Amino acid sequence: MVSEPEPGRLLAERDLETGTVTTFLVEPAGSGQVSRVTIETIWDRSGLAGWVERCLAPTFLERVYAEELSNLSVYCRLRFPRPAST
Repeated sequence: MVSEPEPGRLLAERDLETGTVTTFLVEPAGSGQVSRVTIETIWDRSGLAGWVERCLAPTFLERVYAEELSNLSVYCRLRFPRPAST
């Protein structure tokens, strides 16, 4: 399930089976010509399954997040090219 708690700024994705929540925060950075995107996942599982997720998932998710940010960067550069400087 995906929600937008802060429209245009924050998306939240909840896995209905595990309760895991991943947020995508977009904030202006620098002179306002660029944005900073922060992706964060919070686990709410307990027991052995929760322990295994907390141990293994960060390494896996680091690669996934890097790929997501790279894809987002490519999309934005193609969709919103910077004007040629004169």
